[in-house]
Amino acid sequence: MAFEKVQSECLEEYIQRLIQLESEELTAQASQLNSQELVHAIALLGERRIPNWQEKTQAIIKGLRTRQAIEQASQALNIAQVLDLLSHREILETKEIWKLSPLFVGMRPSVFREILSQANPEQLQTLKQEGITEPLQHHITILTEDILDEIDELFRQSFYLEMELNALDTKTTSPVETRQFLERIEHASQKAESTLATLNTLLEATWNTSRIDLIEKLTYAKTSLLKIVNQLGHAEDEQNALSGIHAKLAHHFERIFEQEAVSTSLEKFRDDTPAIEALTHFSIWYLLDYWELGLLPEIATRAELNLDPEFYSEKECLAFREYLFNQVTQNLEKYGLKTVQDLKKNKIFSKRALYDYLKQQRSLME
Repeated sequence: MAFEKVQSECLEEYIQRLIQLESEELTAQASQLNSQELVHAIALLGERRIPNWQEKTQAIIKGLRTRQAIEQASQALNIAQVLDLLSHREILETKEIWKLSPLFVGMRPSVFREILSQANPEQLQTLKQEGITEPLQHHITILTEDILDEIDELFRQSFYLEMELNALDTKTTSPVETRQFLERIEHASQKAESTLATLNTLLEATWNTSRIDLIEKLTYAKTSLLKIVNQLGHAEDEQNALSGIHAKLAHHFERIFEQEAVSTSLEKFRDDTPAIEALTHFSIWYLLDYWELGLLPEIATRAELNLDPEFYSEKECLAFREYLFNQVTQNLEKYGLKTVQDLKKNKIFSKRALYDYLKQQRSLME
């Protein structure tokens, strides 16, 4: 029995029935679909909710007989479907290969860009073989202009990040603000790396065209982008050393733990220096400072920070102060701040940053 649309059913119901057909039947029906039906069928298959969605997408493309129909279908193809078609031997090795050009004509620019990021070497080779055709060169031209615009924006971002870093006040910057600044650097860095990867693949594909102008543009763009990538640098991880603006930011903050040789003979604080010693760089000197930070919770009022000398000896008063300083050290350790290394790790480079950190830790412990 021939597959026909029931008069009472809507488009959605009809297409849902259609894509349940076997691949051979889909191929036979494909050329009978109007533009709306074709696009809807391709889009539903692209959702990958039914088994064999790849074979059924291939079956529809196989059944299309005009360039116009293939262009219309291509408008609805997603990345996974296009990549599958680029691996489909029946298209690539038979007289069906003519369908690749109209596929690229209808393809959305965003899909073309993602293909460059996700395609395997065999799929990229197929794409490069189409480099001599106008449809692919059109996509390359559009993407080249997009990448040039992105490089301009990345240059502005890296410039302003550098300017902000130079003006950053370590004494008033909170951990939240520090993290936000780091996130902005990382976002720009990831965008630059992603754009560079796309540019490299695009340049490789462009070498298969006759467009010397595009090759020159992309080569120049790559040089400019590499400078931005190096300027932004990397956070330290297993694969990368700390570099670029990431390194400058770390050094900018860590300088506050350096004793100034002009005024003191002490050298730079080591990472294993007790945190309480480094807090002097935040102008935190007295028990009152620690009490205001909440590091002496057992002391209810300011007056209790000192014993009354009328009732206690000097030795007892000094012993009490020593006890309170020990309590401060223990409470710092309780909140994960034992050494200078812990202060650095938690981005604590000011009194305000310490206050915000302790407040957050107390709320987590409640």
